[in-house]
Amino acid sequence: MPGGLTGPDFVAFIVSNLEVAKTFWTETIGLQLAPTSPPGAHVFQTHPVSFAVRSPRDGELTGVGGTAIWFAFEGDLDAYAALLAERKVAVSTVQPGPFGRFFVFPDPEGRSITVYAKG
Repeated sequence: MPGGLTGPDFVAFIVSNLEVAKTFWTETIGLQLAPTSPPGAHVFQTHPVSFAVRSPRDGELTGVGGTAIWFAFEGDLDAYAALLAERKVAVSTVQPGPFGRFFVFPDPEGRSITVYAKG
């Protein structure tokens, strides 16, 4: 075999309003913008997988598409959930899950985003 897939390397949400998405992910959620982003997108400083929001290309849909997205979290998960709740984000209860403790919140397009602490 000449090679194969190794796993996700980049995730982009296709959004209906690029500036609303950028504001949500930076000011509400707390991600930092990468130093550069291509036109029509905002890339964030995430690891190990890069993450961005971008405008739709011809024929692409925005919003919920049946995809589960989990973001790893390092630090005090309960404090972060409380911070998001203070920022008026509809945060679920922090609870045990298959990969560690987690909570869920909706993004502006209605996707369910899971935040979890490994362990």
